[in-house]
Amino acid sequence: MRSGRMKTGRLYSCAICVLLCAVLTVLAAPLSIRAAQASPTGTGATATTRAWAHDAAGVSVPSRTWYLAEGCTAQGFETWVLVQNPGAEAANVKLTYMTGKAVSAGPSFALAPSSRKTVNVSETLPDAAEVSTLVESDNPVVVERAMYGSARRWATDAAGVTEPGTDWYLAEGSTGTGFETWVLVQNPGVATANVTLTYMTDKGERAGPSFKLSPFTRKTINVADAVPGAWSVSTRVQSSSPLVVERAMYGDGRTWAHASGAVREPATAWDLAEGSTAGGNQTWVLVQNPQTQKALVELTYMTPKGPVQGQAAWLAPHSRQTFFASDVVPDAWEVSTHVKSNRPVVVERAMYGAGRQWATGAAGVTEPGTDWYLAEGSTGVGFETWVLVQNPGASTASVTLTFMTDEGMRDGLSFKLPPFTRKTLNVADTVPGAWSVSTRVRSSCPVVVERAVYGDRRSTVEELTLMKGNAFETAAYVLTSGGGSTGAPTLMVIGGVHGDEDAGYRSAEKLTRALVSKGRLVLVPRANRPAIAAHTRYLNKDLNRCFPGVAGGANEDRLAWEIMELARTSDIDLLLNLHSADQFNLLDPSALGQTIVLDDAAIVGAADKAAAQANLSIGDPVERFASLVKPIPTSATYEVYYRQGKPAYGIEACTKLGLDRECLDELLVIKAFADQLGVVVDNWDELLR
Repeated sequence: MRSGRMKTGRLYSCAICVLLCAVLTVLAAPLSIRAAQASPTGTGATATTRAWAHDAAGVSVPSRTWYLAEGCTAQGFETWVLVQNPGAEAANVKLTYMTGKAVSAGPSFALAPSSRKTVNVSETLPDAAEVSTLVESDNPVVVERAMYGSARRWATDAAGVTEPGTDWYLAEGSTGTGFETWVLVQNPGVATANVTLTYMTDKGERAGPSFKLSPFTRKTINVADAVPGAWSVSTRVQSSSPLVVERAMYGDGRTWAHASGAVREPATAWDLAEGSTAGGNQTWVLVQNPQTQKALVELTYMTPKGPVQGQAAWLAPHSRQTFFASDVVPDAWEVSTHVKSNRPVVVERAMYGAGRQWATGAAGVTEPGTDWYLAEGSTGVGFETWVLVQNPGASTASVTLTFMTDEGMRDGLSFKLPPFTRKTLNVADTVPGAWSVSTRVRSSCPVVVERAVYGDRRSTVEELTLMKGNAFETAAYVLTSGGGSTGAPTLMVIGGVHGDEDAGYRSAEKLTRALVSKGRLVLVPRANRPAIAAHTRYLNKDLNRCFPGVAGGANEDRLAWEIMELARTSDIDLLLNLHSADQFNLLDPSALGQTIVLDDAAIVGAADKAAAQANLSIGDPVERFASLVKPIPTSATYEVYYRQGKPAYGIEACTKLGLDRECLDELLVIKAFADQLGVVVDNWDELLR
């Protein structure tokens, strides 16, 4: 049973017996061997533990304009925009971000033909709780958004929409115990929008909030504010001006998440290609009736052994009902669903892995096509990407896949797909070890295409809160290898001690994505959050002159004490404190730029060795690192070295390099120290990109 979600009553109709024959003419065969996807095979395949997952249906038509309502770069969230150029000409692409307050210009770039580019939103707009995105291009492209949270404890994905609308539907949603449901509304237009939400539950319609949404802004609505404790909640969003709408769901303390774009129009027939009820997997079909009259909804499940009569129910006007596939087809690896209704409804599917380790969600499909695009995909370390092609028609389809990477186009497989079958393709068999992979699927007959991405961390992540309930509250992360922490070397990295030194907290945040296979990382990415928000060195007093801090002190004094307590209780072996300076030390010996600063010459050997390793990747001699003995009492490094007896260094990057180079150089030095210590991170190639 879905995390306590209550199963609805079922009304079985003899009408199904008649409708089943009609359904069989369209959906006649099982889709694929689920076990094949669960146990990847092939030359490029790498099985993961599937700690998280996300999926999306393909896009059938590229566009010059795309909208993404959801996004967040605060509190450990990552938001990535994936842009695919399937055309024969370069595309000039521009991103614009919309927050709850204003518009911010994002990056602009030229995207080569048949290629893909990945954009990290936090590089332009860090620490933003609400971020929507507008993507504009002079040639048609395809756009998706992937999100990760809690150091990739969960993930979501959704394709963009090409046109705002005034009426949107979201079938899925729950505010029962352990569930959160959020509706994300983006106003990309020049006029203020008058917005009204209406919720539809298994007990009928409930009024939601109404509000005004300023031009070029985004608003997040917590469904539980209006409908708490409701296991089944669908949403309708109506507006006086065109909007873009998505929904995000989280569960079990945000150990999983899934998201989906809203649907513009209800329909009388829906197909859900994906589904499984075996191996601990759960599949739920969510049906929303936004009409003023009741709707007769009938489900048919397709399995390897043939069709199985599913549930039937009359849905009251403005209501929502949840159907649990396992009630009818338990222990089936492959389950597809056909939903038929006598009145237009909205249908989604939610899936959960064994123990709810991962979750995915997607709206159903109403029309197959001959050309499909999938912007997202990765076959790098810790990622699996699968393309699922379904042929629901009566003719054999000739299908060709083409992959588009940041290095250009790669030919994929061509194959024949018999009627009423599905084929599962592991992208790594053709394009192994590629961090950015988009896909184009072309077929001689209409097919349906989806993509599933899974990943594992190879390390456990514990999120801690420092200064809880205080204006200086911030997050810390402990990344531990699968072998556990006993006897493991532990490296601690602090960023953002000074709020106007951007490279430090961005480099430390990047490390939250580290795949640690030996040892531990203890990370405090944004140590001084109020100073970072104000982009000033400090607010009340210099945090790096407050150590060891005061347990009962205020603001910076107490924060310094909590950071030192984290170092002590974590039994760290080495501390690195990230900073920036405005001049190169090799040009001006009094300057700190490109130095590794230490408090005692007795530990200079390790600093010299780290500098030498990092400098192998730095061409200009002036930009290379040097060791510098400069004791700074009351600094974090001084406290750890002299009071806790552990080596500690400050890494000072030079701002003249530009922010991207500052971050890269800091990470090169961090890697050098990690290598010395024996902390092994498997995805340094990704982190250093």
